[in-house]
Amino acid sequence: MDGHVPVSWSPAPGVRVRWQRDRRYPTANVRVLVHRRVDDEPAKAAVLARTLESACAAWPTRQALAWRLADLYDAALDVTTESYGGRAALVASLDWPLAGVPAPGNALEEGFALLGEVIAEPLREASGALDAALLARARQEVLRELASRSDDKARAATRKAVELSCPDHAISVAKDGRGPEVAHVDGASVAALHARLLARHPIDVHVIGDVTQAAVRRAVLRHLVRRLPARAGAIEVGRSRRRGPRPHGLVRRVQEEQVAQTWWAGAWRTPRAPGSVAGLAGEAASGVLGESGSSLLFQVAREQDALAYVVGSSWHRDPGLLLIHAGVSEGHEGRLVRRVRSLLTGLAATGPDAEHLDAWKQETRERFEGVTDEPAALSRWWTVAEMRGEPLDPRVAVARRLDVDARAVRDIVRRLVPAADVRLRAPQEVPA
Repeated sequence: MDGHVPVSWSPAPGVRVRWQRDRRYPTANVRVLVHRRVDDEPAKAAVLARTLESACAAWPTRQALAWRLADLYDAALDVTTESYGGRAALVASLDWPLAGVPAPGNALEEGFALLGEVIAEPLREASGALDAALLARARQEVLRELASRSDDKARAATRKAVELSCPDHAISVAKDGRGPEVAHVDGASVAALHARLLARHPIDVHVIGDVTQAAVRRAVLRHLVRRLPARAGAIEVGRSRRRGPRPHGLVRRVQEEQVAQTWWAGAWRTPRAPGSVAGLAGEAASGVLGESGSSLLFQVAREQDALAYVVGSSWHRDPGLLLIHAGVSEGHEGRLVRRVRSLLTGLAATGPDAEHLDAWKQETRERFEGVTDEPAALSRWWTVAEMRGEPLDPRVAVARRLDVDARAVRDIVRRLVPAADVRLRAPQEVPA
């Protein structure tokens, strides 16, 4: 094993295990990722995740499953959906103690057994559909989560900017579907999706902790692989479907909402998805602009000009998308947008100054150090790195970011084209 690069092997067609032994951790951290396209029945996938997390055939109630987790020394179980650009995954993770427990080898086997039961053996009706009561509760939980996201106006404005600027790209797909889709999910169709995912989609198993490779091999075969259906034929995710034409020019949208202040989001896109070097420069541009308290937007738009209390930015390499959002002080929408444009114009002219670029690099270094200190974060990095074509070792990835210079940032900002302008504002009073 080399540093933070995992050892990999394939115990079955389309199944890959990534293992890293790390004696710093007193727990075993296992994440099982079943990969799919982000536009592959997202509403059903979201309901499936909540259903699997609630109970399974071996532990058929929430209370029974909670007791089993307590028996495993308060193990932590999470089943969710994650998305990375045009790719997504159903993710089941379990973190449970091994250090200081009687018979840690047995504890390892028991944890893998529980994870296998949760993933592959859901509670079903006699017809084979997923349990109706669990499914109904899962639907309501997903609907509540979607409602809470719409109540987050910064997120809602940013999401609308993504949809308007990238209708041609899978990033515009709602990760967990939309309310009407979720409300009509039924047990038979979710069971069919579950069967297809386990039989025909790639599966990654990430294992991090003070466990030997031989023990992990045994546990994966006994408790995960043997529970999977026969995996014959092509094991693949496939490409996300093209959703529509790319818009030409700036798309504007103003929506009236019950808000105390205007929420604004802007989107800029490059003509084509940038390559690896330019993609890192875009990451730097977003970091310099608005991802921390040392960024330009925070220092200028918030602290100096008092135009916004909340302001930030993000970068999405594929499709080459820069997003900026702000909660705008009353009457200052125009000034804020002009200030954002002037900051982008400055970056396009000369690139960032040394102070702001160095601050971003220091924050990036600290963030990647955190990745290596947290098993779940390291597992997520392996997934993101593979999808981006980046090194699995986060130390190599951070070194590449530290090589980004001001000229590269300048060049990627020059390629950005305004794509969307979204404003969520309070209803305007009509004069009598």
